[in-house]
Amino acid sequence: MSTLWDRVRQLEGATLAPLHHDKPFTVFSVLEDSVRLLPQDGTGSERSVRRDQIEHIAGLGVSREELRQRAAREFPGNQNTSYIAAIASAVAQADPTRTVPAPPIEPRDEWERQLLALASDCGVSLSDEALSREALYD
Repeated sequence: MSTLWDRVRQLEGATLAPLHHDKPFTVFSVLEDSVRLLPQDGTGSERSVRRDQIEHIAGLGVSREELRQRAAREFPGNQNTSYIAAIASAVAQADPTRTVPAPPIEPRDEWERQLLALASDCGVSLSDEALSREALYD
């Protein structure tokens, strides 16, 4: 079973695109503590992304769309959050054990909207019977 960092190592030499713009970058070196990359924006300025930041964001289990936003919140002021998110997304796609989060529940009426507003995700799946309106009053 490959570790997350093993999957990051497999990205060496790959060209990836950040999640929010079309300026690709090349992963040219994967070290023990960081990834070195080169944006293909014509500036030629090499960047380095820390291993702990990539592992943290990849381990959150959030959707691809949320990765960059979470990276920006987790590491405020970091200029590399787009790259962190792109690398985390690439290794998550290569992870055969990764589960895809369920789509959000869309309320059918005002009552369900209010009920869902009060709910919190505790990681437990309940049966349809337990969630029916009738069962709530039993």
